[in-house]
Amino acid sequence: TVDAIARQCCAATNDPMRISGCVSYVLREAMKQNGHLYLEQEILVKDALKVLNKELNLQPVTETEILKVLYRLVMQDSIVVEENRVYITQQHQEEEDTASMIARKLHERIPVLTIEKELEEAQEDLNITLSEQQKEAVRMVLQTRSALLLEDLEPEKQRFEYHLSNIYQEKCGNEVKLMAPTGRAARRMAESTGSGDATTMHMALGLFGDGDYEALIDELSADFINVDEVSMVDMHLAYEFFYKVKAGARVLLVGDVHQLPSVGAGDVFRQLILCGKIPVTVLNLVYRQGKDSNIPINAQLINEGKTNLQWGDDFQMVECSGADAAAQIVKNIYLKEIQMYGMEQVQILSPYKVRSAAGVLELNRSLQDEVNPPVSGKRELHLGGEIFREGDRILQNKNTEFASNGDLGTLVQIAEDEDNNPLVQIVFTDGRRVKYEAEQVEMIEHANAITIHKSQGSECQVVIIPWLKAFLSHAEAEHSFIRESPGQNSVFILLGNGKPFVRQSTQMIREPERRCWQ
Repeated sequence: TVDAIARQCCAATNDPMRISGCVSYVLREAMKQNGHLYLEQEILVKDALKVLNKELNLQPVTETEILKVLYRLVMQDSIVVEENRVYITQQHQEEEDTASMIARKLHERIPVLTIEKELEEAQEDLNITLSEQQKEAVRMVLQTRSALLLEDLEPEKQRFEYHLSNIYQEKCGNEVKLMAPTGRAARRMAESTGSGDATTMHMALGLFGDGDYEALIDELSADFINVDEVSMVDMHLAYEFFYKVKAGARVLLVGDVHQLPSVGAGDVFRQLILCGKIPVTVLNLVYRQGKDSNIPINAQLINEGKTNLQWGDDFQMVECSGADAAAQIVKNIYLKEIQMYGMEQVQILSPYKVRSAAGVLELNRSLQDEVNPPVSGKRELHLGGEIFREGDRILQNKNTEFASNGDLGTLVQIAEDEDNNPLVQIVFTDGRRVKYEAEQVEMIEHANAITIHKSQGSECQVVIIPWLKAFLSHAEAEHSFIRESPGQNSVFILLGNGKPFVRQSTQMIREPERRCWQ
C-alpha cells in the first residue's frame, strides 16, 4: 500500500528505503505465511526482486542494489546474516537465546531420583499396569539431570502424564505445573491427570492477545513442568517459556513429531529431537482406538508412505465428483451423525477456511440453517456479514484471560446491556460461562466445521474430512488428524476426488494401480 502511494508520488524505484521496506516485508511474510525464521540469501533476493519489479518496466531494481541495502541493514543491526541465512534480528536473538537456555538446562545438576518403589506403589494404588515403555519413560524423566524431551507417538499419552505426575508428587512433594499451547489441550490434561492446575502456556507465562507481554510473572515456581502438544510451540513461545523456567526445575516436553508444526515461525519440537543432545523416549503403543480399529493401522501406513489403506465401518471413503458435491455429502453425513452422537462428538475438518465450497467458512454458512434454524423467539446478532444465533456451536479464536484460542462452546444467549448494546454469552464444553460485548464477538466463529490446525489436541467420535485436489498441499494436515484425534470406537470418514497420495519428504507418491479415491 505504501509502495503504491510512493510510486504515484514519483519516488525512485531503487530508493534504499523502498528496498529496505521490501526486504522486511518479504522476511515477515515468510514468517507469517510459511513459518520460516529465516530465508536463504539467494531466495530472499529473488523474492525481493519479484516484489520490487512487479509491473515495473523502467529502471528495474538490480540484485546489486538489494545486496547493498542488505549490507546496510546488517550494519544497522536490523537483520542478521549467518552464513547464507538472513534473519530479522529479533528472530535470530530468540533462537540463539533459546538454544543457550536449553544448553544451560542440560548441564544443571539435578538430584537423581530412585523411583522403583513408587512405580510399583502407583500401579497398585491406581490399579493399572504400565507398559515397559512407560516405565522407562518415567525413569528417564526422574533419573536424569537433563532437561527432558519425550517424542510421543502414542495417542493416549495422558495415561503416561497422569502416572508421572502422581509418582513425582509422591516422591518429592514439590510443585508440578501442567501446560499446553492451546486451551483445549490444557483442559484435556486437566481431565486425564485429575489436576485442576493445567493451563495454557500463554496464561502461565503472562502472554495475552497477539503476544503482548505482561511482566507479572518473572519466573515459573514449579519444580517439575510438563508441557503437552509441543509440536504447536513456535520459537517466540519457546523463548518465553525457557526464559521463565527456574534453575533446577525438571522439564518434560511431550509431543508428536509427525503432528502439524506450529502456526507461528519455527519448528522447535522437531529440531530439538534432531539435535541429538536431549534424552528422548518414544511411546508407540496405541491405547486410544480399539485393538481392531483401522484408524491407527492406516495412520501408520500413511506415515510409512503406503497407500494400501484398510477400509471398514470405522474408516470410510465416500466418492464425490468435486468440491460442491463433497460439500453436500459432508452436510448430509454430518446431519445424520449428529442425530446419533450429538454435535459435540461429530466434527467436520477442512484444511482451509476458504478456497472452495468444502472450506470451513462455506460449510459453516450452509450448515447453520440446517443445524440451528431460525425460529420465533430465538435471538440473532448480525455482525460483519455473519449471523450469530442462540444455539450456535462456536470456536474461540484468540487468547484472553477467560478463554483460549481453540476453545469450543455453545452460544446460549444474546441480550443487551443497559445502553442497548448487544451482549453474547458462551458456555464452553467445560462449563465456563463467558460474556462478550459486541466488539468482542470477533473473537468467536462458527464451529460446525473447523480447520485441522484448530482441531489439534481434541478427540471426537466421528470425524469427517473433505480431501480434495484443491487441498493437496495440506495432505500432512489430514494425516496429522488421522493420527491424533479420533477417539475409541470412532468413525473416520474421508471424501476425495483424485488418486491416492501421500507426501513423503518433498516427493508426491502416486499409485494409479491401487484403489482410486474418487
